[in-house]
Amino acid sequence: MNRVIFALVALSLLTLPALAQGTAKPPTTPTAAQLREQIDDLGLLKSLLPLQLTAPQIEALLPPMRTASAAAASLKKQSDETVLGLESEITKAYAAALSGKPLPESLEKKTTEAAKATAERFVAARRKATDDIFVVAKMQLTETQKKEVEKQCIAFYGGKRVPAQYKENPDKAPREVVLDLALKGYIEQMFLLDRVLFLLEKMRTMLNKP
Repeated sequence: MNRVIFALVALSLLTLPALAQGTAKPPTTPTAAQLREQIDDLGLLKSLLPLQLTAPQIEALLPPMRTASAAAASLKKQSDETVLGLESEITKAYAAALSGKPLPESLEKKTTEAAKATAERFVAARRKATDDIFVVAKMQLTETQKKEVEKQCIAFYGGKRVPAQYKENPDKAPREVVLDLALKGYIEQMFLLDRVLFLLEKMRTMLNKP
């Protein structure tokens, strides 16, 4: 049973986060949910602000980040369609399980295979998004900003990121390679988040104000 449940959860959740859409006018008085969202945003801004990104830098980063967000939405849609395609089998198995009947092996196989396929698509999309954003970020960020990224990346991962051959002697790893890995790590932890995309859009607007 645990494997089937895991497969179903993985199938529905193993996608890049999709950008939240919202057009409704917020109430005058913030709700508790909105305040919690702002608290979460402050945590992200605590990481973004030390970089001191300029409006042109943000402008350059936004296109690959938007592309990553669109890919995430597409992956989620594909995952949802797969789950909906199994609706009849899942519903029957669910009702049967509640009445004490064993889960069908055929459903377990389908959900496990679907979850594996979803995970593989997720990994591939995440890798491509990281690489695409990295190309722009490496060109745009200053050395000072890259050092800040490295500092934060060390905090994210609990240590310096180095190629496998330098794990025993990380200090011997080429400096440029270390900075590149740190930048990719920062992208994975921050620039792939749709909420960071949202915040950078807002920051760009504020920076461009006269």
